[in-house]
Amino acid sequence: MKIRPFLWLSAIILSWHSSAQITYTSDGSGNFRSITWTPSTPSPPIDFDAISNDNFIIQDGHAVTLASNITVNSLQIGQGTSGSLTFGDGTVATNLTTGTLTVQSNANISVNSAAFTHSLSVSGDFAAQGTVDLVNASGVVNTTLNNSTIIVLSGSGTTNFHNLTVDGGGNV
Repeated sequence: MKIRPFLWLSAIILSWHSSAQITYTSDGSGNFRSITWTPSTPSPPIDFDAISNDNFIIQDGHAVTLASNITVNSLQIGQGTSGSLTFGDGTVATNLTTGTLTVQSNANISVNSAAFTHSLSVSGDFAAQGTVDLVNASGVVNTTLNNSTIIVLSGSGTTNFHNLTVDGGGNV
């Protein structure tokens, strides 16, 4: 009988830990799924199918390519000096789903020129202090802002959307 309270407490602690939000920062340039992210990789590796509650920061000087579908809680590109995210590696269309997207000053988000239509879905705020260029020759990114309350699209950076949809009944 004394074991039951211990097992119950252990189950509560494990469930809390598994749902804890983690903030990862890039440790270099490359494919989103294969570069090293601090604090977690290389051991234990990030489960990219279970990161929808986590936050990611692409550090200054790092160029990250989105070559597969990713869903995250928030994504920050750059820290005020540089940093970039490019949709597609020229081989497949990709989808980025995030709660909040921040493109810091002097950072950029762009698309590979290969003939693919990618998608970006933002359910929270979209702050663009840097460059957002989602049209490049044949490569484009369709963007959807979907929030049921208020959608904030802000910033002083340059923005170039291919197809921008505001969905969900919120106010912009």
